[in-house]
Amino acid sequence: MKRLTMQKSAVMLCALVSFAWIVLFYATPWSPAHGPRAAIVLAIPVALSLWGLSSERFRRMAGAALLVFTVVICVVSFWIIGLSYLPSAILLLISKRAEASAPAPIATT
Repeated sequence: MKRLTMQKSAVMLCALVSFAWIVLFYATPWSPAHGPRAAIVLAIPVALSLWGLSSERFRRMAGAALLVFTVVICVVSFWIIGLSYLPSAILLLISKRAEASAPAPIATT
């Protein structure tokens, strides 16, 4: 890092505060998604940002790694959402089709 400007130091401070928040919120037992796995996954972009800001030489590599991480997270999220809702959507379509082909109820008066 050749020069530490005010903008770089502000971004580094925000990244460190984000990392501290991640550790406090996700690594404590009372949080809903507690455990080191959630903290590590959420700390990866913070670490990549700090790595890119602290080194002029590896700035593009850190940006590319951050972009790849973002794409992977999006793909995994869509995959998990698809696997979660696909069975219920299929069952809903089957039930609507069965309801449409069922005979009409007999009216008793």
